[in-house]
Amino acid sequence: MIHEHYGLVVSQALYFLDDSNFDDYIQAGSIGLLKAIRNHNKDKAKFSTFAAVCIKNEMKNLNKKLKNHRSKNFTNTRRQDRQYNIKDALSDCLPDFLSEEYRFIISLRVQNYTNAEIADFIGCSKKEVKEKISLIIKILKEHNK
Repeated sequence: MIHEHYGLVVSQALYFLDDSNFDDYIQAGSIGLLKAIRNHNKDKAKFSTFAAVCIKNEMKNLNKKLKNHRSKNFTNTRRQDRQYNIKDALSDCLPDFLSEEYRFIISLRVQNYTNAEIADFIGCSKKEVKEKISLIIKILKEHNK
């Protein structure tokens, strides 16, 4: 039955011919064909009609998974690029005499971390972080005079 109805799989996969994952659509369609063979009821519908629906559904599921995966990768890549650009920009702008801890605190604040999150990173209280940020601002103001 698989060999007889393989044309259904290929015909449905042709809708995704431009996609770089064409072989994956063929595989998903084959899985849909196997499900159709397993679940077909002769009394309810013609096999080819039922199989076409099963094949199409498997391909749609794959397409949805691939879109979600691409979207997540794009978002993660943009976030990583943004963080990389922030670190580069910061390293160029900050004076050399600032300690590594102060540089770290500034980089976290620029990335929108809260004082509580920064306190967790460096192992101190929120109040100490607030004081350190105030001190950093004071140092930078004095340096720019």
